[in-house]
Amino acid sequence: MVDGVYVCELSTKDLRARLRGEVGSLVDVTVLRGSEVLRFKVKRTVLKSRFSTATEEQVTER
Repeated sequence: MVDGVYVCELSTKDLRARLRGEVGSLVDVTVLRGSEVLRFKVKRTVLKSRFSTATEEQVTER
C-alpha cells in the first residue's frame, strides 16, 4: 500500500506516480511479507537517475 491505497494491481507508471511527490514530504508505505505487516514513512528526496541521458520513456520496465 502507498498512502493507504492498494497498489498490487497498479501499473508501474501509476505506482511511480503515487510514490512521487513534493521533495521533503512523507509517503506511507505498507508491505505485507508473509503474515508480517511492515510499515514505513519515507521522506521524498530528489531522484538521481543512473541513466543521465535517458528520458523516462526510454527506460523500459523489467
